[in-house]
Amino acid sequence: MRNSIFAYCFQFIILILFQVLVANRILLWGMITPYVALYFIVSLPVAIEKWIQLLACFFLGLCIDFFENSGGANAAACVVAIYLKPFFIRLFYQGEESLRDLYLSKERPLQLFGVLLAIILCHHIVLYTFEFFDISFWKIIIKYTLWNTVFTFIILLLCIAIFRNKPRYV
Repeated sequence: MRNSIFAYCFQFIILILFQVLVANRILLWGMITPYVALYFIVSLPVAIEKWIQLLACFFLGLCIDFFENSGGANAAACVVAIYLKPFFIRLFYQGEESLRDLYLSKERPLQLFGVLLAIILCHHIVLYTFEFFDISFWKIIIKYTLWNTVFTFIILLLCIAIFRNKPRYV
């Protein structure tokens, strides 16, 4: 148990540093930035108490907001994403309560894809809505959300395939 706490703290710090020092410098076609820090949200087991998950993801978003100077948009988006994660898992895995972790398996890749896309899409809708904060920019919000969702989905799928090839439990 203690090793997993240190592992998640280490992962938290590494993902924040990678997001603000490397991923935020990537800007494809003037609008696409991968959000690698979402891997922390995806990798947190559902078995951890909800308030700990919400607090950890709030601090994840707050740290990214501090470096990006985005005024709390990432914190709000991360909290919404982690709050809706159990709902998406129940939705795509048809209520399987024994699922404690998301990992890539040969038996159920489509369920993982659905959960990942839903979490990323929720995060990006909230993030870009708060960043632009004007309904007249709805076309830009949709464009940024869709393109960044596709790119972040590919990056997170690669991260899961590399780092999460079997289930881990707390």
